[in-house]
Amino acid sequence: MQLKIHRGSREIGGSCVELTSENSRIIIDTGLPLSATGNEDCKDLIPATLTDSLKQLHPPLEGILISHPHQDHYGLLEHIKPNIPLYAGGAASELIKLTYIMQGKHNLFAQPITFKPERSFKLGDFNITPYLVDHSGFDSYAFLIECDGKRVFYSGDFREHGRKGNLFQLLKNKLPRIDTLLLEGTMVGQERKDTLSETELEERFEKSIKQTEGIVFVTLSSQNIDRIVTIFRACKKSGRNMVIDPYTAEILDKLKNHYILQRKKCNIPHPSWPEIHVCFPKELCEWMKRNGNKQIVQRYNKYGKRWEYFSKNASRFVMFVRPSATEELINKNYFDLSKARWIYSLWEGYIEKDPKTTKFASQLKNRGVTFEHLHTSGHADIDTLKKLVDITKPEKTIPIHTLNPHLYKDFFPKVVEASDGIAIDI
Repeated sequence: MQLKIHRGSREIGGSCVELTSENSRIIIDTGLPLSATGNEDCKDLIPATLTDSLKQLHPPLEGILISHPHQDHYGLLEHIKPNIPLYAGGAASELIKLTYIMQGKHNLFAQPITFKPERSFKLGDFNITPYLVDHSGFDSYAFLIECDGKRVFYSGDFREHGRKGNLFQLLKNKLPRIDTLLLEGTMVGQERKDTLSETELEERFEKSIKQTEGIVFVTLSSQNIDRIVTIFRACKKSGRNMVIDPYTAEILDKLKNHYILQRKKCNIPHPSWPEIHVCFPKELCEWMKRNGNKQIVQRYNKYGKRWEYFSKNASRFVMFVRPSATEELINKNYFDLSKARWIYSLWEGYIEKDPKTTKFASQLKNRGVTFEHLHTSGHADIDTLKKLVDITKPEKTIPIHTLNPHLYKDFFPKVVEASDGIAIDI
């Protein structure tokens, strides 16, 4: 068996790995680089070695596994031949499909074959066992791949300080000894800080909300379900209601329907709950309508309130906002921004890297809004990475999804650095 990292050996995001046996090939993740701006020719985004592999007829490519619904792990799917079978978790499939629909690409995404946690399945020579992991992306998986008497474990993106951190502890009794560990290292080489759990973050949200006289705005990823739960719980403890937009409402509704189909109880917040209201930011709603999603906007009218209502009762709400919401937050003067707080719950670097967010932050600051950054990483810290190495005791630990593969040897034994496009024997 051979392993080839098409991209990701020396960068965060854009992950793509191929495993080859005598009779079969599989690909794990087909990620869009984080550096992508959306203006590039798609051919420039696909690694040359992946392009060559997709043209290869023997051994046959049995399928593509998607670890989780973040575009730096699946974003190249739209540029890859649709006749290759796709495999993903059930909820992850719904979120990926919804992302394409929101972009107006309604017929682009072929529905994957869905797998379930710890239910092994065969792809050619490969036996694959998915393990549900804790990550900021919902329905995220690591993969145990067995072939030719060897075991490879692909960690995917994971952590243990989220709301599903117990999943990491359970791995101790489930994983066999591993020959090769593909270990994500987003946090390797970053300045060491105490990693907040989602529960600790909830406490900080609660404190900040209670300290705010006016409305609280929060900017976050609508697909970070752990964070939505964190904020909802903090709202309840603070005596406030949560206000979401139609895109967020659609995500939560999709997940509820997924749980219903699985005959499982869904504890994720839903727009129908009395503690949740829907607002309709003009720019977001117009964008959704242009992309053929008018019916999604209309679907949540029954849970909506007018901007005047939120304005009149500002101290009762915590509202999710995007940098595009300048019409309501800045131009219309619905809120007394001198009494408001803006909590940014994403990586702080995006404020400087995204011009729209930079401008939005400046506008809020100029109106006297109190700014606060409350966030915790979706990725494992060094201590958790060490724990996974101790659990799996790999003969090789290969860095991936990291800017600092050269630092792995400072923390882990038996490190083998890979290079993009170069095969390694397992």
